[in-house]
Amino acid sequence: MADHSMRQPADVDGGPILLVDDDPDDVELTLRALRRGRVLNPVIRTWDPDTALRVLRGEEGTNPRRPAISLVLLDLHLPGVGGWGLLAALQDDPQLRGVPVVVVSGSCSEAERIQCEQHGALAFLEKPLDVSKLLGVIGDLAEAGLYLVRLAA
Repeated sequence: MADHSMRQPADVDGGPILLVDDDPDDVELTLRALRRGRVLNPVIRTWDPDTALRVLRGEEGTNPRRPAISLVLLDLHLPGVGGWGLLAALQDDPQLRGVPVVVVSGSCSEAERIQCEQHGALAFLEKPLDVSKLLGVIGDLAEAGLYLVRLAA
């Protein structure tokens, strides 16, 4: 089993997590799961894919001195182009193609999970977020060289 203790080099400053979800209750549950998992990265919340794209491109709500987005937590069922549209836009943009995305959804079929992976999502988590599963994904991301900052146990 992987070690999910999130050991991180002292000189690495984890960038913000972009949480893209339009349901305030789900947002609160996700933030609570991140706190319970002792993830210290700042969280930028957006309610729609268009705003999320502007944040990812540095066009809205970002400080030029702030590190790039470390992770996107994406709900698939959003207004407008939805989460699928955001995944497609990330894949189509060479500057954003490498941004790590974890899909978080309350309802998704196995076919949709496979489509998420084919569209570049690194993982899929069901709502409400289970802290142990979230920590498992964070540990897997750390093993791949993507660091989130966690408070030591």
